[in-house]
Amino acid sequence: VQSLNVLALLAFASFACFAVPRKERERWLWSGALWAVNPLAIIFERKIWPPSVLPLATVAMIACWWYRKHFAASVLCGLIGALMAQVHLGIIFVTAALFAWTWLYDQASFRWGAWVLGATLGSLPALPWLLEVVHRSEEAAWRWRFPIPHFFTRWVSQPFGFGAEYIL
Repeated sequence: VQSLNVLALLAFASFACFAVPRKERERWLWSGALWAVNPLAIIFERKIWPPSVLPLATVAMIACWWYRKHFAASVLCGLIGALMAQVHLGIIFVTAALFAWTWLYDQASFRWGAWVLGATLGSLPALPWLLEVVHRSEEAAWRWRFPIPHFFTRWVSQPFGFGAEYIL
């Protein structure tokens, strides 16, 4: 996991140096530096769990999004996003934010049909899981639980370092 994260940081820095125009490059490099020293990332990435394997794929998705005017890049962007969502559903929020921004501010630059094609192809491996969920949804409906309030307090406190659970 640590090697994947180091590779992701190097890929992100390389992408910023070679793909991003010089006048925008400083912001990208600062974001990579902040990512590298993020205390929560350091704490959580010591463990092997699904989100820990996604940084390199996230950099690949951002690179494909950057070249979204090209058919192949748009297909790959949708494919990578759909495959990553099968590893951890939280990636749906990242892809939704990325594509909502694109829809609102730069709609003409994106090949939406190609993205849908890639997302559809990437979703195919999830079909057996989806069919199983639909099949068992009536059995498990009585077990639905709402998130405990502590979940919401951690959601706000941990990213800002207010929690004592994860001290460095």
